[in-house]
Amino acid sequence: MTTENIEKPKTDFILSEEQIMLRDTAKQFFTEQVPISNLRKLRDEESSDGIDREVWKQASELGLAGILIPEAYGGTDFGVTGMGLVMEEAGRTLAATPLFSSSILSSLIMLEAASENQKQSILPAIAAGEMIVALALEESGHHNPEAISLSAEKKDGGLVLNGRKTFVLDGHIADKLIIVARSNGKKGDANGLSLCLVDADAEGLKVSRSKMVDSRNSAEVTCENLTVSADMILGTTDDGTVPLESALDQARILLSAEILGGVNEVF
Repeated sequence: MTTENIEKPKTDFILSEEQIMLRDTAKQFFTEQVPISNLRKLRDEESSDGIDREVWKQASELGLAGILIPEAYGGTDFGVTGMGLVMEEAGRTLAATPLFSSSILSSLIMLEAASENQKQSILPAIAAGEMIVALALEESGHHNPEAISLSAEKKDGGLVLNGRKTFVLDGHIADKLIIVARSNGKKGDANGLSLCLVDADAEGLKVSRSKMVDSRNSAEVTCENLTVSADMILGTTDDGTVPLESALDQARILLSAEILGGVNEVF
């Protein structure tokens, strides 16, 4: 058999009318409201927030903050494909928003792990742009979801957290954080992780902004005997790995879409 006789896989990707409208809306919004000059202004003025909150409010009013969130929780439910279209347009202008940290990473973890009551409490606020939730995962300069040593001691049905997190995206402007903690096993073990939802002003939690070369928002998070009640644990204690990895897999796809947008804009 020659190579000419091998059937090539079909790669056509046809968008629905709704997806085309979403893409066009996102393109217009980011081009007109969040051009590259917006990021430069935030950088040059050394903005304490690192984002333009008025711009984020406008994005949320367009439904962009709730793309992944089902309509039952106030979202628009366009799924990963829809969010991919939005992220590609955001990447074209290097838009400085909590889209990836809150509307993608944190929303996906909530959808994968949270109880119904937790979803009802948090997701509508994320979709409306009224709440920013950040994921505190990394503990070094390298992405490794299993290399978790921040400890979670089981106590009175809840957990007590001690340890440090680095490179928490939008951590210093977050209203709540999802902290990935080790409640069982040792650093490097795939299992034994717990997902904890905490208020940014909780006693025992310290959040400090980290200055980044690219001016993007990042923070260091320190837990010192931070108490997490049972109703603030997402899913089951020790069983956070599966929902975390599922959320991260989807988030990596969407981060790639953002990078693609930036590359296409340059070339």
